[in-house]
Amino acid sequence: PDVFLDKTCIHQVDPALKQRGIEKLPAFLSSSQYMLALYSDSTYLQKMWTVYEVAAFLALRPSRNMIICELSSVTMVYSG
Repeated sequence: PDVFLDKTCIHQVDPALKQRGIEKLPAFLSSSQYMLALYSDSTYLQKMWTVYEVAAFLALRPSRNMIICELSSVTMVYSG
């Protein structure tokens, strides 16, 4: 995929489907050169799966390839 949005690509309601999506993160992250993490509150790094997502990416790529932004400070346009 051109864009992976964990909030929409990983099931948020069904626990079994959510777990399967989380288990597939390394496969996606290994083909990603950059990570953009957008968060809306201070709990982003308090959730185990988001910590896992960040740690998995940083194990594969240098930290300069990761951008973390508070959502209210971002304007984004995607054309694909």
